[in-house]
Amino acid sequence: MAQRLHYIIATDTSEKRPDTTDLHRQYSLILNRSTDTEVTIMTEFKKTLLGAATLLALSAPVANAAIISVDGVFWDPDWVAAGGASKDFGAASEFTQWFQSTGTGIDLNNIVDIENSGSPVGNYLTGVGIFTSFNAANNADGNPTPETTPANFCPGCQLTYEFGGIQLTSVSGTPTAPIYGLDLSSGYFNVYTASPGAYDSTSTTPANIASATSGNLFLSGVFDQFALSTTFITSTVTGNANLSGSVEALLSVTGGSAFENFDTNTFTASQGLADLFYTASSQFNIPLGGSTNFSNRSTGEFQGDTVAVPEPATLALLGIGLLGAGSSRIRRNRRVS
Repeated sequence: MAQRLHYIIATDTSEKRPDTTDLHRQYSLILNRSTDTEVTIMTEFKKTLLGAATLLALSAPVANAAIISVDGVFWDPDWVAAGGASKDFGAASEFTQWFQSTGTGIDLNNIVDIENSGSPVGNYLTGVGIFTSFNAANNADGNPTPETTPANFCPGCQLTYEFGGIQLTSVSGTPTAPIYGLDLSSGYFNVYTASPGAYDSTSTTPANIASATSGNLFLSGVFDQFALSTTFITSTVTGNANLSGSVEALLSVTGGSAFENFDTNTFTASQGLADLFYTASSQFNIPLGGSTNFSNRSTGEFQGDTVAVPEPATLALLGIGLLGAGSSRIRRNRRVS
């Protein structure tokens, strides 16, 4: 630019002192003209950088969507169930349950004998369990063959859970088909990632049950709906009794390391939207003249939708790209003005 300014001064052959205002006007004209191409090139270059940054930011979650990991648990958020089910999350579990007289946490000191304690009204349904599959992936390497994807949904850990606070408020119906009224206001469920082998679904010792409630909190939530149907049958041969039941429930997640992945409002509940649909079946076998505190090993299934959540680094990259676009616009506006 210095050479071009010198040229203007040199071509002014007038003996009079050049008009400073006019000189500045000419200089500004040449400066603006000479930088038009530079501005265009820089603008296109920044647009290219922004486009690349945005593309990388948006494509990163998609690239990782095949398998995602949260707190050591691996699954495919776009998994398709056999038969093409509309939901992309399905998990199976085993659990044991009991009734206790308190509604907050596991309290085996106040467990209730369902056969000899009289009316169950006022007591709380409580239980613990373990996930055995997560979007068709199991928790055992090398089994089955061919292997599941991922091979182990929780390598180096167990995914366990607890539930409780579900209070029985009334009993109606018939002796063989009792109908229980329920209060869900204190109901809760928590899912944990625990050390491998810590919990055994076949054992009801206090230490084993407590191990299902330790570890990192993967999910927490509440029950929105809980429909329980039961039958009570006494054998005419042995005199043994069997109380069996099935449950259909809707749950909403409220916290945990995987909260954002499961907070999808997939189902419509009576009081709003819910995130997971839960079904389960369980039995209490009551020997003649005996008592039963715990159910047999029972099974439960979860269904819903999950999403991949962008990593913080990806969001930061997108932010940098947008910041660059903003600063470029500011500089261009200043140049024009």
